[in-house]
Formats: sequence, structure tokens, C-alpha cells
Amino acid sequence: MKYFNDSEFYNIKEMNGILLAQLDAFREVLSVPLIITSSNSPSQTHTPNSMHPKGFAVDCVVVPNKEVNTHYIWLLALCYFNAVGYYSDEYWHFDMRPLSPGQPKLFWYGLNQPENIEYFYSGSHGLNILIQGIKT
Repeated sequence: MKYFNDSEFYNIKEMNGILLAQLDAFREVLSVPLIITSSNSPSQTHTPNSMHPKGFAVDCVVVPNKEVNTHYIWLLALCYFNAVGYYSDEYWHFDMRPLSPGQPKLFWYGLNQPENIEYFYSGSHGLNILIQGIKT
């Protein structure tokens, strides 16, 4: 990996190789640092079906930059990952959950509380809701 060190992950050997490659490629195009805040540690609290313990997900902070806004990060992340979550400020979730052929990508946004998170699948309806949510 060009932009990340093994020490940034709980157990790099148990991380999904495709996720790591996509994360590095995403960071290259994004051109701003990402700080990994959660990977595959079993001691961290995640939702019951979380991709984190399986090594398919990371949470990170996108270091703020005037030239990289939330819209750009969303659009770019949906090109690289199978699921993208945005919690607040610069906190993001990226994962490479396995998808069946034709299964849409998943994305969500909301505060870091389960009752405030809205989940959507890619497609015109979901993307329109996402865009409206970003504007407000």
C-alpha cells in the first residue's frame, strides 16, 4: 500500500485485500489524507451485521481540505466501494461487502446514533434522496 501502514489496521492480515487496494486507489485520487479510526478490531462496537469484524470495512476521517467537499467525496467513494456511510463532519465508513450480481450499492448518512441513520440503495431514487440530504 502506498498511503497506509499495517499499524493503522487492527490486524492487516485479516483485512480484505480488495478493500485495501480500493482504499489506496481512492486515497490517490482524493488527494487528501485519510485517518483510519476503526478497522477489524473485535473490541469495537458495531452493528450486528457489520463488515468490520470480517475485515471488509473501515471507518476513517477525511482530512478537511477546501478543494475536496462532501459531494465530491460521496461521488468518488461510490465509484470505489460497495457501501459508503457518512456520519458527521469528516467521519466516513467505506466497505467492500460482497454484492450479488445486480445488487445495488448501499449508502447511508446520519448522526452517529442508529436511530438517526438513514439507509439507501444506489439508483435514481436513493441518489436523489442523498443529494437532497446533503443540500440541507
